[in-house]
Amino acid sequence: MSAEAAVGLALAVATAGYLLHTLLHPERF
Repeated sequence: MSAEAAVGLALAVATAGYLLHTLLHPERF
């Protein structure tokens, strides 16, 4: 896996996790 792919994957996972967290806890960001 290239460095760019690793960074992109990490960013995608972090973004998805953040969005999921905000959906589960909309009262606090």
